Amino acid sequence: MPLNHDSRYKVYLDSLLQSLSDNETEMANVQLELLQFNNVVKYAPGLLYWKDVNSVYQGCNDEFARWAGLQSRRDVKGKTDFELIWKERAKLYVEVDKQVIESGVAKLNHVEVITLSNNKTITAITNKVPMLDNNGQIIGVLGITTDITHQKEIELALSVAKELAEVANHAKTEFIANMGHDIRTPLCGVVIMSQLLIDTLQNPEQKKYAEWLNKSGGQLLVLLNGILDIVSADHINENDLRIQPFDLRQCINDIIELERPITYMKQLDLRVAIDESIPRYINCDRTKLHRIILNLLGNAIKFTDKGYVLQAFRHFLRNLPGHPSPRKGQKKTTSMPPAALVVLRPSIFALNEQNICLPQ
Repeated sequence: MPLNHDSRYKVYLDSLLQSLSDNETEMANVQLELLQFNNVVKYAPGLLYWKDVNSVYQGCNDEFARWAGLQSRRDVKGKTDFELIWKERAKLYVEVDKQVIESGVAKLNHVEVITLSNNKTITAITNKVPMLDNNGQIIGVLGITTDITHQKEIELALSVAKELAEVANHAKTEFIANMGHDIRTPLCGVVIMSQLLIDTLQNPEQKKYAEWLNKSGGQLLVLLNGILDIVSADHINENDLRIQPFDLRQCINDIIELERPITYMKQLDLRVAIDESIPRYINCDRTKLHRIILNLLGNAIKFTDKGYVLQAFRHFLRNLPGHPSPRKGQKKTTSMPPAALVVLRPSIFALNEQNICLPQ
């Protein structure tokens, strides 16, 4: 049935109203997108900016405007780097823009030095990418710059600290090596001359003193050589264990002989008690064990004014397979008399069933 004039007019009017409604919806969506974009630009971290193909600024975020000394981010439109506070380095910035625009390839992680409005110079890392229109044609460049001055200062401080530590370590090693040579020479002389005294002296007491001197000098020479070996090593780690078999009783005897002159001067009696269950030969870091025993004995002698010092070594088998711990309430007894007692306790070293001495 043909439409009359009024019907055609009504259809046309409905279509027009629908079109206007669609346009209003599209306009609302565009306004929403613009608002979202404006918020992104306004609150984006770092410096956000974009230029046309001639490196003329078309916009930026608030942070960029603040760094550039502008009143508003709208003031950047139409300006070039030659008109901003970093104009002395503008040629370098424009050259990077040109590379991105001509090649169509992003320039990432480009480190730059920027002068701010307060004449402060910072180090920044910049990423620049080409901007494209709807047809894929390059219409400019988008840049994001981040201040990395603090990170660079930390890196520089760490680098300087590392260099100073290496210099100090080299100086320490060189000093110890030189001192080792300077000390070893007279120490060898002491050992040799004391041996000559042992061979020539007839008085038993004087000969005993010469023997003490010779043994102490020999011990110091061994310790010095051990220190020099550690210092000259390529990697020095106090926690490293140098496990090797050695005579435990000989190690203890060497320490006793080293400390005996001091106990003689203080008129102290120095005694040693070693459990028979302790094996003669063990696998252990002899240097660390020697140091621990020497420190314990040295402190005992230091704080003992009269009487005697007893250095007792006990074989602790607690918590080892086949060696149950004493039952709760079981009374511990010892036949040792009261004295300045030095005991190699399991909290320092313990012997396992393979006679390997390890820190606990």
